Amino acid sequence: MELACRNATEEPSEANLVKLLDLWSAGWKHRGRTRAVGPGAYERYATLGLFGHGGVVGVSNATGLREACIAVNRFLRTRFPDGTWSSIAVLFNPRMGLHRDIQNMPGHSNHALALGEYTGGRVWIEDDEGDSPAWLEDKKGGRELRGRWLDMHDKPVSFDARRYHKVEPHEGSMWALAAYVPQAYARATEQHRQACRGPHLYQMARPELAFDPSRRPEFWVKKRSSNHRKAKPLFNQLRLTRDNPGLTIGPAKARTGCAVCLMLGKLDN
Repeated sequence: MELACRNATEEPSEANLVKLLDLWSAGWKHRGRTRAVGPGAYERYATLGLFGHGGVVGVSNATGLREACIAVNRFLRTRFPDGTWSSIAVLFNPRMGLHRDIQNMPGHSNHALALGEYTGGRVWIEDDEGDSPAWLEDKKGGRELRGRWLDMHDKPVSFDARRYHKVEPHEGSMWALAAYVPQAYARATEQHRQACRGPHLYQMARPELAFDPSRRPEFWVKKRSSNHRKAKPLFNQLRLTRDNPGLTIGPAKARTGCAVCLMLGKLDN
């Protein structure tokens, strides 16, 4: 694994990154966006960098292997030198139908490409001037969308993921990467931003600003169950000592210690 990270960092080629992802992904356990895009949407999935889930904002567990994150980030920077992002979605063998990523930050593009030995796998992107139609089923019976097909096999594609898009069926082994900015960034704490040791907004825009796993014990997300409003939602168990001297988030049962309430500003006292 160490050699694969070094090779992919020193020579950010398609072959080197595919080797790294094949090794690294064996340990991934996160189910990712199954609820959002449906079951069977991919075989393996990880988010690198910042993530948001409901009211929860944090740094993903997969970000813990700093050398691998730097390699992925550096590869993407060679393909998108002017792009900025705080998060990277990595998927193996994606099978995604027509959908939108409405939790992405408005005004910021998705930067996507695909790698591996496969055929097919183009991306369809909604475009009012496009010449390729797609049918969208909705509550009113459906409507036709206009768009265009783009080859993204190690070919950079930037687009507005808040508009409809889908991935063409493919055969073979396909890795898809998408770098983006989630709306959750607006709710990120200063600790999350400092994790990248970056002075500006989009932390992962430079390889040397990848998240530092040595900072994990202090503020990374720890998922627990809580009785807050609905049955067992996830919440952040954060120690906000930097922004709030002397304050430590308490057990889930203590309402004033609920990080969901704290982050959403719903404390009554």
